[in-house]
Amino acid sequence: MPEAATNRLANRHEYIIHLAPRPSYYYDLIGYQEYLGVNANPGDVWRINPERNLGAHLAPFPSEIVRRAIALACPPQVCAECGTPRRRVLERTSELNSDRPQARRAMELARKHGLTEAHIRAIQATGVSDVGKATKFQNGTGRNSAEVQRLAAEAKEALGGYFREFTFARKRTVGWTDCGHNAPARGVVLDPFTGTGTTLRVATEAGRDAIGVDLVPMVELPELTR
Repeated sequence: MPEAATNRLANRHEYIIHLAPRPSYYYDLIGYQEYLGVNANPGDVWRINPERNLGAHLAPFPSEIVRRAIALACPPQVCAECGTPRRRVLERTSELNSDRPQARRAMELARKHGLTEAHIRAIQATGVSDVGKATKFQNGTGRNSAEVQRLAAEAKEALGGYFREFTFARKRTVGWTDCGHNAPARGVVLDPFTGTGTTLRVATEAGRDAIGVDLVPMVELPELTR
């Protein structure tokens, strides 16, 4: 909202607070990255068009806020019997973002030295635990087999510092977890302050079920009322 502050800096951002009932909450970071079309963790700053809203409601908000929250924290499918959300089963690839100069150089060096998929997997298995300051604080490398350590050492010698690019290579969804019950149901979005129904509308568009609560009966979106 606009501010007429003259004795301090005006606010230029809003906070979105993510509350979860337990440490093992559902969070689909890979799905969110795919939604944004990025490869790495995009960070916690959202730059969103505020959208023009001429309605009478005093606190409208952009639909994009809802889309992002749903992409991150509402599973497309849950088990109707036990409530377990289906999660992505991921596998690492050797695919890098060719838009980045560092990634292009890493791929060039890998081709030049004839590195195999086994070399790349070895790099990803050891990460940075055997390089620089990490050797003083991490011991993950010792848990890898001797062959994995050998391949990782070969690859890191060939790539130099560019080996880090492959530790952040793209991940591919190869399946979804299954709790064993044959009772699929859609994820549910709850909006306790429904207002004009923006959250309900976006949730249904995203393939989720939606429940809204409000002191005033919703009349602007009757197609969502049931």
